[in-house]
Amino acid sequence: MTGKIWGGNNYSFDLLQGTKFCPQFNEPYILLLEGEDCITSKNRIWQDFIRNLDSIMLLPGAKENITGLLIGSFPETYMLNEKEFEQSVTKRDYLANIPILYEFPRGYKAASLPLPIGEHLIITVKNNKLTIDKL
Repeated sequence: MTGKIWGGNNYSFDLLQGTKFCPQFNEPYILLLEGEDCITSKNRIWQDFIRNLDSIMLLPGAKENITGLLIGSFPETYMLNEKEFEQSVTKRDYLANIPILYEFPRGYKAASLPLPIGEHLIITVKNNKLTIDKL
């Protein structure tokens, strides 16, 4: 995946929509979203996450220019059902042929990988090895 990295906490990033602070999705980008459980009940975390993702994809250029999706770590109290994840991803045409990294080391894990939001990056996974390079 190649492009500008946009995103962050699922709920915080969602609140940028409709403001002058929301990124413009008019060029290739990688979307990073981290899970959260402070606003909703444990059994609604994934539903809220995917709903916010759908909302972001309604922004001008979002569907056309996404090159990858990084899903950060969720709280340990939440265990995403693999079947639910697969169903959610396959239902969304905008995710067809888009690389998705789940449990990306951001969010609730002790070892967190900082990413320069707004920078152009190339993210590659080969033989279970993650490589991040600046363009």
